Amino acid sequence: ETRGNRTTQTNRDGSVTVFEGDPFETLANCLKSYQPVKLPQLPPGIGGLFGFWGYELIRFCESRVPIYPLESNDLPDGLWMQVDNLIIFDQVKRKIWVIAYADLRHAQGDLEAAYQKACDRVRTLVNKLQGQLLGKDTVLPWTPPDSATQELSYISNTDKSQFCANVEKAKDYIRAGDIFQVVLSQRLSTEYKGDPFALYRSLRLINPSPYMAYFNFGDWQIIGSSPEVMVKATASREEKIQATLRPIAGTRRRGQTPIEDEALAQELLEDPKEIAEHIMLVDLGRNDLGRVCKSGTVRVDQLMLIERYSHVMHIVSNVVGELDATKTAWDLLKACFPAGTVSGAPKIRAMEIIQELEPERRGPYSGVYGWYDFEGQLNSAIAIRTMVVRPSGSGKHTVSVQAGAGLVADSDPEKEYQETLNKARGLLEAIRCLTFEE
Repeated sequence: ETRGNRTTQTNRDGSVTVFEGDPFETLANCLKSYQPVKLPQLPPGIGGLFGFWGYELIRFCESRVPIYPLESNDLPDGLWMQVDNLIIFDQVKRKIWVIAYADLRHAQGDLEAAYQKACDRVRTLVNKLQGQLLGKDTVLPWTPPDSATQELSYISNTDKSQFCANVEKAKDYIRAGDIFQVVLSQRLSTEYKGDPFALYRSLRLINPSPYMAYFNFGDWQIIGSSPEVMVKATASREEKIQATLRPIAGTRRRGQTPIEDEALAQELLEDPKEIAEHIMLVDLGRNDLGRVCKSGTVRVDQLMLIERYSHVMHIVSNVVGELDATKTAWDLLKACFPAGTVSGAPKIRAMEIIQELEPERRGPYSGVYGWYDFEGQLNSAIAIRTMVVRPSGSGKHTVSVQAGAGLVADSDPEKEYQETLNKARGLLEAIRCLTFEE
């Protein structure tokens, strides 16, 4: 767990180790002692660290950017779990792997005993899979309940008039030449009385996305349905690491009919404001990768495609490069953090303006969640379309959803405000369906 400069490691035996300094380096050092046996028949991500970094860790990437101080009741800046027992489900191949690592560092020469302990853990996981995993209360219907007449109430940390005023202030900075683009957000919070894991299952039905995630940190949870990779580092057979960014910028709601949907997609691809914003962020992504990739290897292999989700569609591009042999996946993440699509361009000045105009810490929102495996591979998502669930007493929870809009010189405050609501709609719908379940 990271809070400011301090990272606390809680070991399996209950002992605690405290590290001071850069948390990115701390976690990289924690994994250096692991030398896994490479098994090509297994999928990537088979053990390592799973968790998140919050937005405020930008201070370790760009030290001059101011941030709100960390209060005692704030969530941690980051929390990662070391995982060496896993169940991996390939939804395309419909195949399950049950994996347990045998840690030979503490085997004291008895390799057979270490192997048998790992086999025992595999059998335990298989027995759990064969048993009753879910209670009746957490099973959802395949079709969400019909509760269209009931509205979910929520409160925002920035009312509409203030958000629109902040858009105008941001446009003043753009006209003055400080920035080309900045992303301003609002946080919507509501009350929820049920099981947090049921929220994940509801979100999975209503807003399926490439980076679905459920992190249970004890008394609070992160539930993600991000459409956007933060950075990805994938090893090849030639022992090279390919770095990937996939910037998303440009949004429209989904159409009510296929014809309207296609018309909205075409309108999006022909919108000068959306195109300018997207190309700017593709260039920013190329520059970020260029900081840690071999010279001449960074390229855009997909430019301005439409990706459709349940409630919105986006323009996406794909930027790749070969990671320099002297760099690690943590270096890659740090070079690109936070994503330009949730901060702006130029990135440092945009983050300074975000600090000025937004009323509180972003926390997990616009940070990153994912995994970093024992082999040095990384797969991470930008923490957007993400819920944070915290206890509020008497069996109730406060669920927060944060969404932003990219502002440029000709942004319309009303439309940008509506864009934040469009992006949050799928998550709010997932909460609403459970709140008013029949």
